Amino acid sequence: MIAKILITAGSMAGISIALPNSLTIGKGKGCNLQLGDDGIAELHCQIYRQNDGFFVKNLESEEKTFVNDKAVHDHPLSVKDCIRIGSVRMEFCAEEEHQPIKTHFADKEDEFDMPEAIEDDPRKIGDYIILDHLGTGATGDVFKAENFTTHEVVALKILHAQDIDKHILKRFIQEVQICSKFDHPKIVKVYEFGMFKGRPLIAMEYIEGISLEEFIKEYGSLTAVQALRTAGQIAQALHYTHQQGVVHRDLKPSNILLQNKENIKIIDFGVIKVYGNSITFANQMIGTVRYIPPEQIDDASSVDERADIYSLGAIMYFLVSGKPPFFDIEGIESLILNINARKLTPLKKLVPNIPSEFQSIVRKAMHRKIEKRYPNITAMFRDIIEALQTIENKSPS
Repeated sequence: MIAKILITAGSMAGISIALPNSLTIGKGKGCNLQLGDDGIAELHCQIYRQNDGFFVKNLESEEKTFVNDKAVHDHPLSVKDCIRIGSVRMEFCAEEEHQPIKTHFADKEDEFDMPEAIEDDPRKIGDYIILDHLGTGATGDVFKAENFTTHEVVALKILHAQDIDKHILKRFIQEVQICSKFDHPKIVKVYEFGMFKGRPLIAMEYIEGISLEEFIKEYGSLTAVQALRTAGQIAQALHYTHQQGVVHRDLKPSNILLQNKENIKIIDFGVIKVYGNSITFANQMIGTVRYIPPEQIDDASSVDERADIYSLGAIMYFLVSGKPPFFDIEGIESLILNINARKLTPLKKLVPNIPSEFQSIVRKAMHRKIEKRYPNITAMFRDIIEALQTIENKSPS
């Protein structure tokens, strides 16, 4: 049986969590699922598997655990049972488990029958088989994986165990809630959310390609025309997300994947800000400092879509020069001081033949004063297209 809980009320409403053999829930840092809602104890309850069924057990909570509005101590769960702890409501869901089917591992060339003891295989995570480790970020690891039922290849993002506190979990869940609704060709699709051994994970679209950062390191900087075409694609994706009230806030070359050396996909909305429903760390920096605007350093909770405009300008700077903004400054404290006070090294000094139209876009997008930047991504996109046409018309045929 594959069992899940669907959170129907509370700060994480709308999230479906695949149940491991044991899931502890409460406010405490040691809980597998950490909730900050009203009426939740440090160690409130446990949902656990026993034989062929699941049970919910009240732990040290004086607030009690309820099933279908009746207080319980250790109670078996049936499909559609409503579990209530504090102000959080969860529905217990279950379905029959699919029979194992053929699959293959990255280190096996031939296909084979999945063994009975697959549950003990360290490469199995829920319905997925790990094929490759793609990388490690600030909050988690990313793996290439295959769904052994559908054979669909996905990217799995799994949080580091030591980083799971209520703030990071909220950010992670917010990423799922928002990104799962996105449907745009320039944004990586998010499929589902789950829990594995107490660690949250996201299954998302797997992209064959490398990041813009890796591409520039391997192949060198782009021409102005190539950079404008790339920036135009990023602007199209931002227009889509900004219309839905979402600011990325962590745009940088490593968060933009490149397919076939020309098509982009934006990833990692883990530090997004949703207008009117912000989960942020006030007075703290989120993002890579060389690509974020001064106001985000001062207060990350106060930014609007013009923060993404600044970041796109910084990415354009990197694409043609091969260097990030303020590349010549070392140390985080010195970097912060200079972003707020020192002028950016002009692109003309790094790329002598850079067209003036390109420089103008970067200069306006990255202006320290927010009111002097482009008012919205549509205005910046318009200038990108005009510059592209002007430069191409100047080029000899």
